Formats: sequence, structure tokens, C-alpha cells
Amino acid sequence: MRKLIPKPIRKKLYRLLYPKSPVLWANWGILSAFLAKRIKPKKPPVLILSMPRSGSSWVGEIMGLSPDSLYLREPITQTYLKTTHDGAPSFFEFDMAGLPEGYESSAKNVFSGLPLFDRRITIFPKQWALSKRSRKRIVVKEVNPFMLPWLTQNFRPRIIYLVRHPVATASSFKRIGWTGEQFDFRLSLETLEEKIPHYKQFSHSFWAEHGALQAFILKEVLRYAKDYDDFRLVKYKHLCENPLSVFKELYDFAELEWNDSVERKIRKRIHPEEINTDPFSIYRDTAREAKKWKKQIPEEKIAEVKNAWLSFDLPYYQNDW
Repeated sequence: MRKLIPKPIRKKLYRLLYPKSPVLWANWGILSAFLAKRIKPKKPPVLILSMPRSGSSWVGEIMGLSPDSLYLREPITQTYLKTTHDGAPSFFEFDMAGLPEGYESSAKNVFSGLPLFDRRITIFPKQWALSKRSRKRIVVKEVNPFMLPWLTQNFRPRIIYLVRHPVATASSFKRIGWTGEQFDFRLSLETLEEKIPHYKQFSHSFWAEHGALQAFILKEVLRYAKDYDDFRLVKYKHLCENPLSVFKELYDFAELEWNDSVERKIRKRIHPEEINTDPFSIYRDTAREAKKWKKQIPEEKIAEVKNAWLSFDLPYYQNDW
């Protein structure tokens, strides 16, 4: 039947049937909202959170492979970036009393289980069939760590926080050209003066400034999560060294089903033959991924990140340089 309909007509029909979401029932307005409210997914939802370029797309998609998952990739961040000017940061602090544009509406859809998002966000549309919805759990991947207090207070998700080595994260930012001002671009002057009064001492170098920014963010995350029971911090390095065993632990933590099909799909995503050079790829050569930065980044740049990071006295990455 599909071959009998000319491609231009198929495209027009698709746009009529799926104007906002690749999930058909999510495009029905008030009826969609009613269905989402009537047929509720399991609680609590699962949030995979990290800074950008920390491996969260890879981790999020693998967590989204479970037959129990209703997976969304950066629904809040991508909705926000659509509504703001070009060049706006994807992660930044904000006042909970004055949420950024798009945050409230997208979060309402996310945590009610209404996939009113395009295919870049709703990447597994078939998961969202209404027939099995009540047996599944919302799984969300996001990249603004400053969301944490707002999301925990309002939606009580189970949180997997991903941390990558600070040199590796800085290197990834550098590779794709995200090298502008790091502190002034993302934090208010009040926060800088109150919590990081020495921040300008890192401004001489992208590497030093990014190392300090990462350290500050992790320190804030640990402070937010101190009394939050449903929180698991995971090092990207540990995932790369033992992907199947660590992912199995995360599935158990998230209460998601693990089966042979999931394991096969994960193996495909960590097999060297599947790797490409796309900086946004969700495939990983885990045998070399965790420490490749040690061969790629000059020692003097590593030292700049290290000195900035260690100045924040964190319990992570004290020795692995």
C-alpha cells in the first residue's frame, strides 16, 4: 500500500496525522491530555542527568531500550532552545519562581507521560502505545544540572547522575567549538560573587575555566542530592570499563526490565565495528573510550583542568590525571 502512494502525498499525510509528535494519539489535543492522565505510567519516573558532553545520550538511549521504558531525549532543554535566541546556553542556573520559557509546559507533558515532542526527542515512538502504557515508566535524559532542585521538588524522579572525567568533558566541548565564556554565560553575578568569588582566576584559559565550572556544578549537585534518597551517581569511566554489569545495576536501580534483547542491543552499541566519528553518536568503543583523552590532550592543558578542579575540594578525581 505504501508503494502505491507517491512520496509527496505520503509526506503531506504524515504531517496531517503527526503534526507535533510521531506518536499518533499525542496529536489529539484535549483528548491526548485526557488519555495521558487516565492511563498513567508507573511511578517514579527516571531522570538521567549530566552536563552536556558527558555521555548522557548514550546512557539515556540504553536505559530507554528496556521494554518498560517510555524514553524522551532532552524534552525540556530542546523545547527551551526552540523558544529562545540562537546561541543560548543549554545549561544555566535559573530562579524557580521565574522558570525559563518552555520549562513548565514541557515538564508538565513529560511527567504526565504525554509525548508531545518531535522525533528528535521521542526517538522510540512505538514504546508509547496506549495498550501497554500502565506497565511502563517514563525515562528522561536531560543536560542542565541546575534543574535538579526544581525537578526533585516538583516531580520526585529517580535520578541517575552521570559524571565524566573533567578533561574528557572539556575536550569534547573544545572539539565542537563550545569555547565561549563559561561562568558569565551561565551564572548570575550574585552567584559568582557569593559562591565562587575567585572565579576570575580561571578566566585566562578555556581549560582552567571549564575545569572550575565542572567542579562547581558537581559540588552544587552533591549539595542538592545530599538528602535525596533516590539518587545514584555514576562515573562514565566505570560504565566504559564494565558496561553490561554497570548498566544491569542501573536497570535494577530504575526498576526497568532487563532481558536478552536488551543485552543484545547494548552489545551492538559497544561493539567497535559500530563506532563512527560523529561527536553526537550513541555508539561507543568502550575499550578505549574512558581514557582516550590522556593520549589526545597536551599535559599542560590537563594540568590547567586539574588545578582548577582540585581547588574545589571534591571527593572525585583526586588522583586520576
